[in-house]
Amino acid sequence: MKLIETALAAWRLAHMLVNEDGPWAIFSRLRYWAGLRLVAVKGEDGRVHVSRVAANPLAEGLSCVWCVSVWTAALLCGMEREAWSVGRATRQVLAVSAGAIVVHEVVMWLRSHGG
Repeated sequence: MKLIETALAAWRLAHMLVNEDGPWAIFSRLRYWAGLRLVAVKGEDGRVHVSRVAANPLAEGLSCVWCVSVWTAALLCGMEREAWSVGRATRQVLAVSAGAIVVHEVVMWLRSHGG
């Protein structure tokens, strides 16, 4: 159970760092500071497509949930090794948040598919 909880917490934290603005746009600012920029390009179909452009390896790493999840998992596992009570609390909060997001996404998928 601890492995599942930690995995969900690592995914949740990685997802926040890569895809979310966060409170006071802290994650957006972090990505910008690291060199990750959004570029809008008008496609042949006439629609505007937004993509991410990384100015350096750190920014490139912050554009991938899979990449960031390795570091967030290491952080959470390291916190557990030290047996900090904040480690368990952080993992539980992030795991619950991830569970809520999964439920939300399932509900949204069901709604979009007539369920």
